[in-house]
Formats: sequence, C-alpha cells, structure tokens
Amino acid sequence: MQAPIIAAHTKILFSLIAGAGLGAVAYLDLNQNEPMIALITACLSFVLVLNGLYLLMRKGQNTSSYLEWLFIFLLASFSLLAASHQGQMAIHWVYFFPLAAFFLFKLNTAIILVLIYVPLALYIIFDFGQTLDRFQMVFSFTAISLVAFFLAIIQERTNLMLEPLISTDIITGAFQYERLKPALTTEINRAEREGTGLLLMIIQTGQAIRKHNKDYRTRLLQACANSIGQQLRPFDSCYRLPTDDFAMILPHTTTQDAKSVAQAMLMNIPAAMGPQSLPIGFASLNADDDADSLMEIAEASKGPLHV
Repeated sequence: MQAPIIAAHTKILFSLIAGAGLGAVAYLDLNQNEPMIALITACLSFVLVLNGLYLLMRKGQNTSSYLEWLFIFLLASFSLLAASHQGQMAIHWVYFFPLAAFFLFKLNTAIILVLIYVPLALYIIFDFGQTLDRFQMVFSFTAISLVAFFLAIIQERTNLMLEPLISTDIITGAFQYERLKPALTTEINRAEREGTGLLLMIIQTGQAIRKHNKDYRTRLLQACANSIGQQLRPFDSCYRLPTDDFAMILPHTTTQDAKSVAQAMLMNIPAAMGPQSLPIGFASLNADDDADSLMEIAEASKGPLHV
C-alpha cells in the first residue's frame, strides 16, 4: 500500500465536506453582492471537491496531488485578497489555512506550510483587523493551528498502529498487492548486499476460482492462502494479486527449492481447483534484475509444475 488508507479517507472527507461548505459561502457572498469574492470562493470549492473525487478514483492512495497544492496556494492568496477587499469581515479566512494544511498534507509538509503562512496571517490580522481585536485574532489563529497540529499527530500515530492491519487482505490474510513491488525492491537490495539468493513465485489460482459462485470463491481463496501460509518461513511473504493469484517472495531460495515448496502447497489446495494443473511461475534474481523484471519473468514463465 502506497500510503495509509485512514489518512487518504480523512483527506477525501475533508475535501468533500469543506468543498461543500465553501460552495455555500460562495452562494452567501453572491447574495451579498460580492460577485468577485463569490467567484473566487466558488473556485476554491470546485478545486477542493475535484480533489476529493480524484482521491476517490485513486482508491485511497494517500498521495498529495497538484490540486491540493493549487488549493493551498489559492487559499493563501485569497485570504489576503479578501481581507483587502472586505477588511475585518474577511479575516476569518486565515483560520482556515492551518486546518486545510494539516488535513491535506503530511505532517512535516503541513508544518512548513503553516510556518511560511504565519507572516502573511500576522500581516492580515494587524493591517486589516480592528485594534482591540488583533491579539484575540492572533490567539485564535494560534489555537486553531495547535489543535490542527495535534489532530494530525494523533492521526499519524493511529495510521502507524493500524498499518499492519490495513496492509493485509481481509479475506486471505496475505499482504495487499500494493506492497509487493516495494517489498520486492527491499529484498533485492538485501540479497545483492548479502550475496544471497532470492526468488519470486506466482501461483495462478484466480482462473480456477472464478468459475465458482462468490461464497465458494471466498472459501477457496482462504483455503489457498492457508495452504500457502503453512509452507512459508517467517521471513517469506505472500501477496494477493488483483487477479486472485498469489505471489510469494522467498529469500535465500533457489528455483529447485521453490518447486519443492510449491509442490507441498499444491497438496493442500482444494481438489475442486485442480491443484496439479495450476500454472506456477518462478523468477530467480540475476544481475541487473529489478522488481519489475522479476514480476514480468515470473508471469511469463507460468506453467504446470514439474519437480
């Protein structure tokens, strides 16, 4: 998995809810005969909602997008423009910036963005705010920034605690497919550093499973995962592919060793799947191989097992 799912879902919720809120503010500005302010607020709303939809399409991958950077830049610029146009009435925009920064960006990036924004926020407050309210506004900006900061810390710690759970497939207990390439790259670097063997094995179970109904497919997947898991060593790892196949990273393993392991796995796979006819692919690490080449070799070499 590229990034914690909880953080991505938080960003999606913030983008959609805040975007809808900004749309309502744009409507109110329009009713108050502030067409320019309403247009800019509507643009902010559109960018934020578009970002939420984009994240939904990426299925929870927690990566900063150009839309988020565009939004945070527009928000900083708009807070100054609105204050210069509406004065005291628009200073509340400075409070929204730290919330947006900590919800949309990773903790370190958000801290830098807020620190960069602080001089602009102080300029807006002291130049456009009323004399008696300035220090109260500074206090409010600081308090909101600290609350957003602590919420971001709590979220990050929660993600770290939940990562071992959300990185595995619920049905099979195998790792999610998104973790395969990063893990394979790590194992390649370790094998090259230590001068040891490394093998990637793929068992094509998906085609044999798809002909059954949904409930039976689930049971077959679980049975396959259990059979595979029984033969894995503590330092081996198994991944469920989008095709319902399984990929195994086997350090310190030769092709012949892997074939023996595969044979033991097939012995406990349900007979309904025709285990002896399941295609299996092997890719042993050679010089100049990387994660992509090993995955391609394993896919291309799939065929009936011959021990």
